[in-house]
Amino acid sequence: MTVLLSFVLMFFSYIVSNIGFSLFGEYDVLKGVRAIQAFFESEDHSVPDSILLINVSNDRELVQVKRDNIEVGNTDITDRAKLLQLLRWLKETNSYRYILMDLVFDNNYTTEYDDSIYSLIASMRNIGIVRTSEYDQMDDRIKKKAFWANYDINFWNSDLVKYPVIENDTGSITLHAYEELTGRTLKRFGPLYFDGFHLARRCIYPKMYITEPEETPFQKVEDKDGFQQGDLFYYNLGFDVLESNTISEAKILFDKKIIVIGEFDKAIDRHNTYAGEQPGALVVLNVFISLMHNSHHIPLLLLVFLFVVFFILIDYLLHYNEDRSALSLGEAWLGWNKKTIKRSIIPLALLWTYYSIMLTVICSITFLVSGEAYDIFFTSTLLSIMAWIVRIIKRK
Repeated sequence: MTVLLSFVLMFFSYIVSNIGFSLFGEYDVLKGVRAIQAFFESEDHSVPDSILLINVSNDRELVQVKRDNIEVGNTDITDRAKLLQLLRWLKETNSYRYILMDLVFDNNYTTEYDDSIYSLIASMRNIGIVRTSEYDQMDDRIKKKAFWANYDINFWNSDLVKYPVIENDTGSITLHAYEELTGRTLKRFGPLYFDGFHLARRCIYPKMYITEPEETPFQKVEDKDGFQQGDLFYYNLGFDVLESNTISEAKILFDKKIIVIGEFDKAIDRHNTYAGEQPGALVVLNVFISLMHNSHHIPLLLLVFLFVVFFILIDYLLHYNEDRSALSLGEAWLGWNKKTIKRSIIPLALLWTYYSIMLTVICSITFLVSGEAYDIFFTSTLLSIMAWIVRIIKRK
């Protein structure tokens, strides 16, 4: 019976792990783990040599906004002339590895450069742009390059905890980049997801490998005299890329890099994560890196570990002595008699608290060691429901 219930719990935990939003508790656990890591080691904000961040926040232009061909005002967007020049350099040099563009292309505002930009994007290899809710209004030429970059929220949790890499059977921008670079495909078979022969998740807890430093655009590096200004965290589109390089120099800058184009400085699109508030473009990048590190795979060792943990917890559940725990607590704290306590929810509440604490500790360890996390609230609740059923059966 214990073995069967352990497999049942593992299956339902897997199903819940593919729900696009966190239920309760995981955000605080991950934030706590992050704080522990920061206590023992200084945060590293360095950008690997294989990644190039291009910031468009300081290269803007003012354009008119139209709704149903009626001018309704002005808005500022990425300077399209500079963006076009960047894309031309990228295509001509053709030395990049992949381009993730966290930019919005909306037909409600247009410039003289849009037609050239759309044609260029459509003709380029290994490039993905963010798909907006107004997908139908996007130019047809770039629709095949546009993918979702959203995550689910609810009324009790609006923070980024879990990130769905597939939404309504449509892959995200990060999943498409992963699949193009690795040649693998994440496929669904009923309630299960597989990446090749690996059991996988639809949703992941993205690990924040690269976070925004306190003083952008420069990283801070430590030497014998203290902190000094280090390399650029991001490169401004105009000054640092187009104006400071020739096309031959840009080819070296782009060489074999994952290039992320978006707002990094003064970004409007910001998201609250367990690692602090981060620009949307960095969220996209970290999800992509998590996928490249196979964070969506469920390791066999983790399955074995969770089975052992669930087996122990369920075995405790089946042999739980409520007379020795719940009854003594009720009598000591509440002054209730044993009959009243047995009819109350105290035994169930005690078990739920016990399971929550145990799973929080275990989740912290697995995330700290291997970046693996799971839904604590659901698992604790399901175990408690099992306990309630066992309690009823024992009475009979």
